[in-house]
Parts: sequence; C-alpha cells; structure tokens
Amino acid sequence: MKKKTSMSDLIFDSKIVMGSLLLLVFVAVVGVVVYFSQSTIKQSQDVRKDAAVAGGLVKVTAIPTSNSTFTAGDLASVTLYANTSGANTDGLQLIFTINGTLTKDDINVQVLGGSGLQQAYFNASNGAGGVVVQLVAVPTTLGDTFMTTTDTPVVSISFTPSVAETISFSFDTADSMSTLSGSNPPEDALDVIGDITYIVEEPFIDSDGDGIEDAADNCVDVANPDQLDSDSDGIGDMCDSSPYGPDDDGDGVPNMNDNCPSISNADQADADSDGIGDVCDSDADGDGVDDASDNCPGVSNADQTDTDNDGTGDACDATPHGDDTDGDGVADMDDNCPDVANADQADSDNNGVGDACDLVCAEDADFNNDNLVNIKDYTILVAQFSLLGPSKIDRDQSADLVCDGVINMADYTALIGDWLLK
Repeated sequence: MKKKTSMSDLIFDSKIVMGSLLLLVFVAVVGVVVYFSQSTIKQSQDVRKDAAVAGGLVKVTAIPTSNSTFTAGDLASVTLYANTSGANTDGLQLIFTINGTLTKDDINVQVLGGSGLQQAYFNASNGAGGVVVQLVAVPTTLGDTFMTTTDTPVVSISFTPSVAETISFSFDTADSMSTLSGSNPPEDALDVIGDITYIVEEPFIDSDGDGIEDAADNCVDVANPDQLDSDSDGIGDMCDSSPYGPDDDGDGVPNMNDNCPSISNADQADADSDGIGDVCDSDADGDGVDDASDNCPGVSNADQTDTDNDGTGDACDATPHGDDTDGDGVADMDDNCPDVANADQADSDNNGVGDACDLVCAEDADFNNDNLVNIKDYTILVAQFSLLGPSKIDRDQSADLVCDGVINMADYTALIGDWLLK
C-alpha cells in the first residue's frame, strides 16, 4: 500500500534539501577561504621588485597614482581598485609591502563595504623592508561570485605619516592572485600594479601668515613677505634688532653704512666725497696733501697758500691777510692805518699812511698862510683845540705845531711863542 505524503513530510523533505544545498555552499566558501588563508600563510614575505605579471585576467590599480604627495601629520589614504574584466571570481588574495618608517600599528586596512567583497583573512607584520600586508577578500554573499567590468574600489589603506619621506607599495606579484569561478585550475595570477611611490612632504606651516613657510621664513613670527635682510645675516629686517648689522664705533651708524666704521663719526662728514669719512681719511679734503701737514685739512687747497703766514691756509682762514686790530674790515697787513678805523682807507697825500692816522703838522703858527701870526691863527687853533687824531685836524690849516696828532695846550703855548717873536 502506497504511503501518503503529508504536508509536514514535504516541508521536512524540503528542509533537508535546502539544508543540504546551504551546507554545500558553506563548505565551498569555507574551502575558498581556507585555501586562500592557507596559501597566504604559506606565502613567502619576500617583496618582489618586478611590477606587473602579464596575462593576469583580474587587474588591480591604485588611487592616488604613483608620485602623488602626502603631508606629514595628515591622514593619507590609498584605495585599491579591482577589475575582473567580466570574469566571475571567488575572491582575491593581495600580498604587498609598505616600505618606509610606518609600522603595522600605523596602518588601517579595510575591505570596502559596497564593493561586493568582504574580508576573509588579514595579517600585517613588521618586516625588514616595512609592513607586510596579507589580505584575502571573498564575495559578500556566500555562494556568490565577484565580477566587475570597470575599476571598482575594493580595499582602503589609511595611515598618518609622521615624517617627510618616500613611501612605496611593492606588490608580491607571484603570490597575489584571484580564483576564477569554475575554472581548472582556479588560480589566476593578478595583473597587479607595479611599485607605487608616494612622497611625504613636511606640512606647510606659516605662523605669521605672510605666505612664506616657516622653514624658509627669515622672520617666522613677524609677517615680512618681501623677506628683506639688509645685512644678509639670515634674520629679516622686520625682526632683526640690528637690521643693518653691528655698529662697532657706537656712532649710531651701522658698519655696513658707516664711512668710518672704526671711529665714531655720527655726521659722516666726507669732504672729498671719496666714501671715507673725514675722521679716518688721511687726506680728508682730497687735495693731495696729507692731513698731518695740510694747513687747511677740511678744505681742498693744493697750493697751501697762507698769506698772513699764520699756519692756516687762506682757503679756511677767517682772516687770511692777518688780524684787523682796528676792526674796520681791513686786515692789518693791508690797512694804511691799522690802529685807527678807516674803512675807506683815505690817503690824501698818497704817502701810504691813511689820513686817519697820518700826522698833519703845522710848519709854523701862520696857520692861514697870511705871513702873520695873529688873532686869526689863534682862532684856527682854538677851533681845532682838543681834536683827537689826525683825521679831525684840518689838513689845510693844521694847528698841530708840536706834531703829536692832537691839538692841545702844547700847540697853544707854541702859538703864543711864535706870536710874541713876530
């Protein structure tokens, strides 16, 4: 008698079938993972320098591309892209070394969500050349395959470099592989990118905001975009206590601008304009006569003329013709009357003696030349009496009988004497 199948039996049988199928898929995926894991664990960590393996169907590339730059202290990220060229794969195995000063604790490697892959195995270890990374990624859904026709981001590697250096990624092109689903043999060497190199630069720090990086700024804390450094001492003028250099003689003029840096000369006098300050120039006026023997060291006078022979050259002598005793503006040596002021230098008789000091003596008491000595002559004497100096005496009717330059009692006495005699 044929047994009747109940609904519960169908459900049970269905469960058995579905359970068996799921078990088979699980075993298959686990087998892939175990295969990759065992294979990876057994792989040599030797880093190959050869870049690519020709013939691989699945290609892996990276962004940023080689020779890109990162900044020390900033988070850096490298993304690996996979392209299976439309082939179904059971996963990827990547082995590469990050060369540089980074350690395994400095890097973070993740299989990207949404890529269609998940991490099945990961290991990072510090090697002689850098950090060796081993990674196995399998399809996200057990039993599925991984397939792309375009470059698809699959793995992210992030790190923060601490120093300026060159960091390179070297792929083990012999042992980085994929598993082609349903192929025999299943292994297919990846067409992996070659070595990629990144340049880590020092961060751009500009403390004073002048557009000049601190490392190159000659005045780090004070803005000076022109970087002016007058004394070329490596310190910008804006923050240099002595922007024009030292001032050895302490005259307030820096050495680089001082025409006499070893002798104080704040006025920077340079009579001959030869660039050497007068105080340290052996010939300050540039007349060819050494200052030690120059009778006028501050004024050029090559002829050294010294009319009054007072040791001071005429070119710088306030009175080149000597003193002016009477203060009439005529030097004594040229004055026809040096002791009596006579700016006009009048000399009526042209005898070289100025009228102001030329004695005009009366020959006799006949002052008016009428051949008589009488009251008229007395009147002339009285008119000139007490006149001081020859310039006051009437030169035509001089009453200076004693010829002493003044008309006084001596002349009166002489007049009386002549009067009585005649």
